[in-house]
Amino acid sequence: MSTELAANRTLVALAPGDVPAVQAELMDWCTQKMRALGQEYTELLTNLKLARHAKWHSGGVRNAVTRTKKRIQYYQKIRAAVRAGFLVVPNFPMEIFAVRVERAKPPEITQHPSDARVAHSEALPVGAGRYVDDKAQTYDMSTSEKDSQGRVHTTSLARPYAYSDDIDFPLIAMKPAVVDATQRAMAKRIFDRVGIVNGRNDGRGRRGDPIVVGQIIDPRSTRWNDRRVTFFIAWWLDTKDL
Repeated sequence: MSTELAANRTLVALAPGDVPAVQAELMDWCTQKMRALGQEYTELLTNLKLARHAKWHSGGVRNAVTRTKKRIQYYQKIRAAVRAGFLVVPNFPMEIFAVRVERAKPPEITQHPSDARVAHSEALPVGAGRYVDDKAQTYDMSTSEKDSQGRVHTTSLARPYAYSDDIDFPLIAMKPAVVDATQRAMAKRIFDRVGIVNGRNDGRGRRGDPIVVGQIIDPRSTRWNDRRVTFFIAWWLDTKDL
């Protein structure tokens, strides 16, 4: 069965009353995608078993199995988020403050400090892992050497060694109702990363109203094409700013 059978749809809600029907249709579409991908996954597993039995090179099929499994999990997470009542919103620019991981510590890769401090989500299935701060703890691995003229040249490097379980929740969104809604969303362990919309400064030193969102990362995402689905978690408005 081809994934083409789960035909793409345009979902439109023009009023609050339209939302339940649209949410139900989106869950149905995710179910169809998962069913189609599930059949592909079964066929790939059969091909992998045959390749191994025949002692053929199976790296390509094994990679296809892994990719298909991750895509099934991706649609499972979208369906779980919709079922839990979260609404899809545009992919706003956001500041990530929590990512979901399973490994005990980040990969110990020596790189530029700004890259080494970034904790990356592992794009886990629903219910797996834990949330940690988006900034990893690092060792300073910088090196210095003198050139032929005695000038010192420093290469800035760092190596991550631990995650921080103390998540730095943005002060701007530190409202009891917002914090509670965010904690409840994170307890479901659906979203790969959680953040706050990066609102523009209004020219008077104030940023836009804080909107907390959760994101699910598409396994087809690349460094140059960050594919994800964003869901609304919480928002607050101070009427003195109106």
